[in-house]
Amino acid sequence: EYMVPSYFVRLEKMPLSQNGKVDRKALTEPEGSINTSMEYVEPSCDEEHIMAEIWKKVLGLARVGINDDFFELGGDSIKAIQVVSLLAGEGLTIEVKDILVHRTISKVILNVDNIQRSNDYEQGFIQGSFGFTPVVKWFFSQRFNNPNYFNQSILLELKKYMDIQKLKMAFVKIIEHHDALRVNYSHDRDEFFFNNGEITKDFDIETFNIVGLPPQKQENELIKIGMELKSGFDIKDGLLIKAAIIHLEDNDKLLITIHHLAVDGVSWRIILEDLFAAYEAIENNREVIMPNKTASLMDWYEKLLSIKDSEKLILEKGFWKKYSDFKFEFPMDFDTKDWSIASRSLVKGYLDKEKTEKLLNDANKVYNTSVEELLVTAIAKTVKEWTELNEFVIEMENNGRNIEGINISRTVGWFTAIYPLKISINSADTGEQIKQIKESIREVPQNGVGYGILKYLTEADTEIDERMTELRFNYLGRFDKESDNDIFSYSHLKTGSETCLTNTMTAKLEINCMVINNMFEIEIFYNEKAYKEETMSDFRDRYLRNLENIISYTVGSDEVYFTPSDFETLDMNQEELDSLFE
Repeated sequence: EYMVPSYFVRLEKMPLSQNGKVDRKALTEPEGSINTSMEYVEPSCDEEHIMAEIWKKVLGLARVGINDDFFELGGDSIKAIQVVSLLAGEGLTIEVKDILVHRTISKVILNVDNIQRSNDYEQGFIQGSFGFTPVVKWFFSQRFNNPNYFNQSILLELKKYMDIQKLKMAFVKIIEHHDALRVNYSHDRDEFFFNNGEITKDFDIETFNIVGLPPQKQENELIKIGMELKSGFDIKDGLLIKAAIIHLEDNDKLLITIHHLAVDGVSWRIILEDLFAAYEAIENNREVIMPNKTASLMDWYEKLLSIKDSEKLILEKGFWKKYSDFKFEFPMDFDTKDWSIASRSLVKGYLDKEKTEKLLNDANKVYNTSVEELLVTAIAKTVKEWTELNEFVIEMENNGRNIEGINISRTVGWFTAIYPLKISINSADTGEQIKQIKESIREVPQNGVGYGILKYLTEADTEIDERMTELRFNYLGRFDKESDNDIFSYSHLKTGSETCLTNTMTAKLEINCMVINNMFEIEIFYNEKAYKEETMSDFRDRYLRNLENIISYTVGSDEVYFTPSDFETLDMNQEELDSLFE
């Protein structure tokens, strides 16, 4: 629907450029005052005002009109989750897909029935037990030597002095509100349960002083402190969150580590936002008021069970079957049988703020793409150059929070969807490559959520493929004010491994991309016993070069190109679509 023109202008003939394409700059402008996606239209009704204010807050903008396109403003699926979460706090209930499909405030309100509903999810402490979700089954299928040490962590640079007692009180509020942080695993029953006995216990924040140490020794000590803190979990007993204050010369640091079973990328945004709000309220002697809870982990598990045998999931089996027999391997510098975390190394790379801004905005207009689609196109080009393969499979990760009929926009936990994506890259033309990758990603049903359900929750698909993933890719989205506010900001200092050194890697190459403080960042984890550092550095450099070329190519184009996924209601292939615009 969003592709249907709002205005039509009759022309004697279509102006063409030198290459025979439609010359958009020469098109006649419509007469009179009209509303287009480029013209600001202010909100009028209460719902529009609330949505516009929340879009402004999440996207960091001074002004948002009701016809402004969410993606052109820099939005993505994770930002959409944050919008849905904040709307729920204002009594407006929509789903993430409503934003992703309708894209403007006016069309969301026009197309969503019953937009104003009460939150009927349990607001007290969740009690009871629940089984394994797909990503948790994936976790246990890895048979880690030490499953207690598999974390996600963040190091925050404190911009001002934080009273440790008030900080403890803020963490207690976080733990009380977010039930996932109190979840434990019962080995006897092989299920998870909410350990609400932890609510009555004090939350301890350890303190460390490494002021005065030489720089290298200080760096080593910070890693040692980090790994000691991270290795202290027992998934069968106790909280799954820990924190420590580390005193350094320049300023203090706050290290927060959470077992991965209780957290994911979206969860971190929620936790950091709530930690800031809770501490600020306590510091100013105000009552800490948390936003309403959305669905619990138990609700989520029961929802997955309710759809695992649905007709929609059964129809997906044919789509995923084509991956089962596709086998390939990326080249390695050395053969090795040692895939322990102790052998894992990392190379990182960045785009400057100017290029990042283009990646998030203008680069996506020409082919109506998402940021993730351009990032995967750069991966495809790089792998093709590296391996000379035209077809291969990469494993994709996304937030997994997009099942209809349940709202988990403000639920802390691990909801990640992991699924294979087959890449075919036959053309040398950048534009054609973008189209191919865009369509490959969009033909995946339900953003890959169904793959995990079919693989891990249905009896018909119990066999687990134990081959190690060749390459896993994850775009974590943008971290803006959640990790940069008046109290703290993100720190790049190293705090040691996020998983036990005796655990096994889960992918030969693991690539994570994110935007932090308006700069694009890529991390490539690899086995130093399988790859030379220069090989991985070259891969990183090739990737960034390909990404920069894609950005330049798209930003430099004055034309717009469509693909079949832009017209979901039409049964039309790319060749037929191209013929309409010749």
